[in-house]
Amino acid sequence: MKPEAVDAARSYFYELLEILGETGQIDVFRETERELGLNLQGIQTFAEADPQTLRSLGYLAEIALRRQHGERVHIELDVNGRRKAQLTELRANARAWAQDARQRHRKVELDPMAAFERKAIHEALSDFSDVKTYSVGRGNRRRIVIEPVRSSSSADSSDDGSQTD
Repeated sequence: MKPEAVDAARSYFYELLEILGETGQIDVFRETERELGLNLQGIQTFAEADPQTLRSLGYLAEIALRRQHGERVHIELDVNGRRKAQLTELRANARAWAQDARQRHRKVELDPMAAFERKAIHEALSDFSDVKTYSVGRGNRRRIVIEPVRSSSSADSSDDGSQTD
């Protein structure tokens, strides 16, 4: 991603914060060719915002960035590191759920969750050879299933059944 595009995205949110009467720091926590993660640090306006609100704000910035710089990029927002903390806790829970599936020898079906949460669980359990993860359902009812793998002789090693979405 071009450095001027990153600067433009940060400026976009600094201007938004100014309109809202807020001051804070905007830190980049991830930057790839097609993704930009920004943490809006030290602000109150969006401190308790739900993931959909943050996704909508990111989408508006994506449109502005595309129009100003021709950059097609996905912008992920965090506020005061809350999302990072939430994902850390979710990954720890995923390991506990996997342990439960192993011990009980049955699948564990989780409540519906956002795509970024499902992705975190898939990633957290991707190295677990004795469980597989996959998603079921559609839209806002999409959820993860964690299932113990029977035995290595009955499991196809070329397809572990996991699916990141």
